[in-house]
Amino acid sequence: MPSTAGETFYDLALRALDEQQSEVAGLRTRAGTILAAAAVVATLLARPVFAEPVPDSLLFRLAAVTGVVGLMVVLAASVQLLQTHMVGFAVDVRTVYATADLRDAEALLVRLALTLERRRERNAPTVERLRAACGVALAGLVVATVGFGIGAALGFAT
Repeated sequence: MPSTAGETFYDLALRALDEQQSEVAGLRTRAGTILAAAAVVATLLARPVFAEPVPDSLLFRLAAVTGVVGLMVVLAASVQLLQTHMVGFAVDVRTVYATADLRDAEALLVRLALTLERRRERNAPTVERLRAACGVALAGLVVATVGFGIGAALGFAT
């Protein structure tokens, strides 16, 4: 347990940055899961939608297009989640060392805490975009499932 204010601030800042790093890793992991689920939906439901004979109805066509659009949304959002982003979870020690007063350990800890917090704040817009992309990917998965599900049901009904 931290014994000084500087240690407390440093510990809190380090935990916040670690939590942010964990969230980014979790979002990227979810992207793989969402892509796998979309592949299952496409495999199980899209095949009956595009099998012959195809029902000649507007509802069927709309369902098929909705399913395809949903899959495209999943793919685009997953690419956004999986591509490399400029987020950092470490501190440039040389910069801190060059400007630090090594005679005052408490001030050094506070400075490190503030540096970690600035890093977390710089990452925040990118992390928010990743969160949004994950939500869009999930929505795309639902849309694809509903579209292909309705299309498959209509296809089986004919």
